[in-house]
Amino acid sequence: MLRGVVIVVLGACGFQSGQPITPPSDALDGPAIDADVRPPDAPDAPPDAPPPEPPPLCDPKDALMACYTFDRNLDDESSHHLNPNPVMNAVTGAGRFGMALQLSEMSVVDVPDSDVLDVAALTIEAWVKLTALPPPGKRAVIIDVDGQYSLAIGDNGAATCVLARDVTLSGGTLIRVGVWTHVACTYGSGIGALYVDGFLGPMQAGGSAIRAGGKTGMSIGGDNAGPMRSHLVGSIDELRLMNVARTPAEICASTGRYDCLTPVPIP
Repeated sequence: MLRGVVIVVLGACGFQSGQPITPPSDALDGPAIDADVRPPDAPDAPPDAPPPEPPPLCDPKDALMACYTFDRNLDDESSHHLNPNPVMNAVTGAGRFGMALQLSEMSVVDVPDSDVLDVAALTIEAWVKLTALPPPGKRAVIIDVDGQYSLAIGDNGAATCVLARDVTLSGGTLIRVGVWTHVACTYGSGIGALYVDGFLGPMQAGGSAIRAGGKTGMSIGGDNAGPMRSHLVGSIDELRLMNVARTPAEICASTGRYDCLTPVPIP
């Protein structure tokens, strides 16, 4: 199996409309990068220091659309109060931080429609721990907003994010059963990006606007509307949506890591 290192270089003239972003041929030239070196903007810390504490999840200063810690209940802790209703066969249990939403093949966690879900830019972040991968040809949905955008996990453990009519990202480090994993995707100015455990994976530029005007709201842990719910079997913790595209450094900080901005070997 061949392995390589991809470093994404963004430049004003480096995008091709509707195409995945790939590094230029000379992007791998130059000295090797030590995988243990922290990003330039990371705070100084002793070599044996523990990972930094992530910033508060539901900080009102952030551009929150919705924010779910699941610590006290299933309600949205942002000012928009996008509380799930109805909720069926969903409970809380031990999470990555505090409590988490625990889901089965029979769970329904639906959020009524709101204009808050219609946005020009987007960030979706969540910690997930799968009890099982979805069946062959199926997906396990983290969140789905009525045909507008979604974040899910495929039957091989690959994260997939649908952000616009012409922007679907899939790949990065595969998500394993029984392991808490941070998954995120961002979209702004026609550029989409997918992250696993804070590491930047697939990107695409030249995309169209995020679709709007949905009528059936958002579902957590399954498809929104339609007979095929594509249930996530496992747990979701610290789910957050923002109406801005967060930066790679901000996504890295959400995971509590120092090393997210170093290159990732691709299997």
